[in-house]
Amino acid sequence: MSARPRPLSPHLQVYRWQMTSVLSILHRGTGLFLVLGSVMIAFWVVALALSHNIFASYQAWLGSLLGKVLLAGWSFSLARSSGSLSAATVRSGPPSMAQ
Repeated sequence: MSARPRPLSPHLQVYRWQMTSVLSILHRGTGLFLVLGSVMIAFWVVALALSHNIFASYQAWLGSLLGKVLLAGWSFSLARSSGSLSAATVRSGPPSMAQ
């Protein structure tokens, strides 16, 4: 009895990107940035409570390129999760004040 080779799965490059796949990846990425941003803000408050030197060094780290990228990602994720960057809002624009 000879063992037949198992069929191989097609490579990822064969598949077309679908909207659901892209939105799922975006959702996971924004969730990750929301968690990281919340931890950064919590550390910021703890550094503020501990001492001036720790707070100053943490502020300097937040002012670095990595800190700015993380804060920008957190801000985008927060805006995305609150619905202010949803497709309907972008398409129709902000609500008007005219009555």
